[in-house]
Amino acid sequence: MKRRLPAILFLLIVAALLVPSLWGSPERPDRRLYVLSPHWEGIKYEFERGFREWYKAKHGEVIDIEWLDIGGTGRVKHYLDGQIRNADRTGQPVDVDVVFGGGDFMHRALADAGVLEPVALPPDIGNDLPTDFAGIHLRDEEGRWLGAALATFGIVYNKAILERKGLPEPTDWADLADPRLFSWVAAADMQMSGTAHAMCEIILQAYGWEEGFAILTKIMANARYVAQASSDVPEDIARGDVAYGLAIDFYALR
Repeated sequence: MKRRLPAILFLLIVAALLVPSLWGSPERPDRRLYVLSPHWEGIKYEFERGFREWYKAKHGEVIDIEWLDIGGTGRVKHYLDGQIRNADRTGQPVDVDVVFGGGDFMHRALADAGVLEPVALPPDIGNDLPTDFAGIHLRDEEGRWLGAALATFGIVYNKAILERKGLPEPTDWADLADPRLFSWVAAADMQMSGTAHAMCEIILQAYGWEEGFAILTKIMANARYVAQASSDVPEDIARGDVAYGLAIDFYALR
């Protein structure tokens, strides 16, 4: 009988897929888990280390995690769409056990496609995990995707560039809509980046649809470029190629 692993997350979201999941060999780790994730190596390392330790203590077995890295959220979604179409056509299973990251909007789409398997949380965890926080879904009501970490979003800027160019320091989302910032803002494509998608949602929730969309439009008008990966934004700001951008906390702290 196959054993399903608990998967947990939030904005770093984990969803267990309907696939043949784990296998083992006497010469190798007892089990192997295939995880599709857009996250950078630091996050993968910490979650893998913690999960290995937990699994060994819980089940007495060594588990090997094989990370499938094909790019950001948009590429992950396209890859899974192709896998699902192939599964429908050939009857072959999707070759992924867990999707880790991508935002609630992507996991809702996967749930609607019928490819996610429910995961039952232990009561001491499930009872404390709300379904929503600040308008963001933290878990599916049927347990098909779950949250494991909270992240913060904000504005990253290069203080040296601002001083040299006489540009203002931002204190609010709307500050990035200032026309004085024209060509000094970096942005990421929300269709390709789950992080960028989440930040657009936050701005719309903060200001309402009409004002929020006007602010987003002006921010994009100030953007020098639109990157496919949100991780590019703080790196380019650090280099001084641009001066401002939106970022999730762990990208800003790298």
